[in-house]
Amino acid sequence: MEQELRLKREAAERAFEVQAEKDRTLMRLEELRFLATSTKDLDDVDAYWIKKQKRLIRNKMKNGLSAEDDEDEDE
Repeated sequence: MEQELRLKREAAERAFEVQAEKDRTLMRLEELRFLATSTKDLDDVDAYWIKKQKRLIRNKMKNGLSAEDDEDEDE
């Protein structure tokens, strides 16, 4: 009985981890799609905000990559 409960708990934990990774992957894909947004047809104000957001995403990705590299070294 205890083993069944442990297996169910472990399965639930794995499912949660998989869902969290899926959510992170979808967010990265949305950010990459946003980075491909062209600003050439936008007015200066809209282009400014798009470029600013792109800069924030690039910084987040740059910082995130270094953090992920550190995690890989721990394993």
